[in-house]
Amino acid sequence: MYRIFIVEDDRTIAQAVAHLAESWGLEVRCVRDFRAVTAEAAEFQPHLIILDIALPCFDGYHWCRELRKQTSAPILFLSSAGDNMNVIMAMNFGADDFIAKPFDGGVLMAKVQAMLRRSYDMAAPAVLRERRGAQLSADDQKLTYQGQTVELTKNEYRILSCLMESAGKVVSREKLMQRLWETDSFVDENTLTVNVNRLRRKLAGVGLVEFIATRHGVGYIVERDMELLKAYLKERRLTLAAFLLFVGVFAVSFALYGLPLAAVGYPAGLCVLLGACLAAWDYGRAARRHKALKRLREAGETVLLDLPAMITVEGADCAAVVETLRRELRRQETARAARWEDMTAYYTAWVHQIKTPIAAMRLTLQGEDTPAARRLMTELGRVEQYVDMALTYLRLEEGGSDYVIRTCAVDDVVRAAVRRFAGEFIDRRIALDYTPVEWETVTDGKWLTFVVEQLLSNALKYTGQDGTVRIYREGDDLCIRDSGMGIAPEDLPRVFDMGYTGQNGRLDRRSSGIGLYLCRRICRNLRHEIRIESVPGVGTTVRLTLGRPAFVAE
Repeated sequence: MYRIFIVEDDRTIAQAVAHLAESWGLEVRCVRDFRAVTAEAAEFQPHLIILDIALPCFDGYHWCRELRKQTSAPILFLSSAGDNMNVIMAMNFGADDFIAKPFDGGVLMAKVQAMLRRSYDMAAPAVLRERRGAQLSADDQKLTYQGQTVELTKNEYRILSCLMESAGKVVSREKLMQRLWETDSFVDENTLTVNVNRLRRKLAGVGLVEFIATRHGVGYIVERDMELLKAYLKERRLTLAAFLLFVGVFAVSFALYGLPLAAVGYPAGLCVLLGACLAAWDYGRAARRHKALKRLREAGETVLLDLPAMITVEGADCAAVVETLRRELRRQETARAARWEDMTAYYTAWVHQIKTPIAAMRLTLQGEDTPAARRLMTELGRVEQYVDMALTYLRLEEGGSDYVIRTCAVDDVVRAAVRRFAGEFIDRRIALDYTPVEWETVTDGKWLTFVVEQLLSNALKYTGQDGTVRIYREGDDLCIRDSGMGIAPEDLPRVFDMGYTGQNGRLDRRSSGIGLYLCRRICRNLRHEIRIESVPGVGTTVRLTLGRPAFVAE
C-alpha cells in the first residue's frame, strides 16, 4: 500500500484530501508538527508528499528543499498561489507537479495515481509486494512463491497488485475495473471475471490455493499474512502451554474437592479470557515492532530512525549491535563523502585551469586561416567539449542543483550549439538544414544547450563528408537527424549506458561512451525525454521531447 504524507495547515482541506486518498486504498498521514515536517516524513517514509506553500513557521518551498535532501518521493504542491512564478519556483525547488486551489478531487487523485505509477510501478529496481510468502515483482510482472515463478499477463498483474496493496480489505469489482481502465485496459464485468479465474488457476498451480477469496456481492480480498501470527504462536508456545497447564491443574484440583461445575468452570474460563486478552495485547505490540522493523528494512540501509524498543535481553543485544553497525556505516559514509568532495574540488579546479591554455591556443589559431589551423581548431573544440563533459559529470554526480528553470527559446539553444560547430560544418562540407522553430519551453537553457551540443557533436562525428544534418520540430519533439552511418539494432538499447560505445565507438577510437549517458541524466533532471531512432547506412534521428515537461509555466 502506498503511503501519502499531507502537509497542509487547513485542517478541512487536509482531512478532505486524506479521506479521498483513503477511499482509493492509500495509507495517509497528515503532518502534526509544522516545525518538524522532515522528521515526521522520515518516520512515515511516504511514497508521495502533498505540500502547501503557505504554512506556519516555514513555507512550502523551504520544506520542499529540505525533503529533497532525504527522499526522492514525488512532491505535489497544492496551493491557492497558482500563478506562473509560484509554479516555476515550486518546480525549481524540487516539486514534481502543481495543482492550484480550488481543485477537483478526481483530477487530484488522477495525478496522484499517475505519479505513483511513474515513480514506482514503472521504475527500476522493481517494487516487490509480499503477502503470505508470495512476492510480486513490478519489474517483470512475475509472482514467486516457494522457489516457483508464475508469469502474469498485464491485466493479471494489475489485478493481483491491487489486491495485494489492499491486503485484508475487500476490493470491489468496480475499483478493479477502474484500475484497469486507468491503464487503458478497457474491461467489462465478464472480462474481469475471466481474468480473476485464470489468475486463480495460475496461483493454485504453485500452491497458493484460495489466495484470492470472493466476497459475494462485494468483491475480492487477499487475506492478511498469517505468517506473523504463526511465528508469534510458535515463539510463545511454551508460555501458552504452561498457562493452559496451570489453568487445567487448578480446575482439576477444585473439581477433586467436589466443587460444583460452575464454581470450577467460571474461574477457569475467566483465566482463559484474561490470558487471551493479555496474549492479544502482547501480539499487537510484537506486530507493531515487526511492522516498524519491516519498514526500516524496506526503506534502505541508512534511514536514521530509532529502532523499536526491545523487551527481551536478546532483542536489546541485537539492537545494540545494529546501532554499532549503523554508527560505523555513518562514519564510513562521512569519510567517503569527504573523499568525494576533495576529489570533486580537485578535478573542478583542474577543469577550470585547463581552460586557460585552451583559450590561449584558440586565440593563436584564430590568427591563421589555413587548412591545418582549421583542423587544429576543430580538434581543440573537441578537447574543450570533453573538458566540459568532465565538469558536467562531476556536477551531476555530486547532485548539483544549479538548475535555473525559466521560459527558454529553443531557437536560441540551437543557434548557440550550431555556432560552436560552425567551423566543422564548413570544413567537412556538411550541410545544415535548419529552419527556426519559433518555439518556447520551460527548461534550463545552459543544461539544454549542453545536450544539443553533444547530440550535434555525435551527428557530425558519424556523418561523412558532404552529408546532411537536419534540425526540425515534430509535434513536441526537437529532432536532430543526420545522414551518417547509423547505429546497429543491437546497440540501440544500450547507447545511453555509461561507457558503452557500441560498434561505431569501436570504429571511432575517440568515442568515450559518456556523452549520451550525460544527456539522458540531464534530460531526466529537466523532465524531458530523449529517444533515438536509427537505420544502419541511412542515418540517425534523436528526439528531445520538450513540450510536456513537469515544469509547467501556464
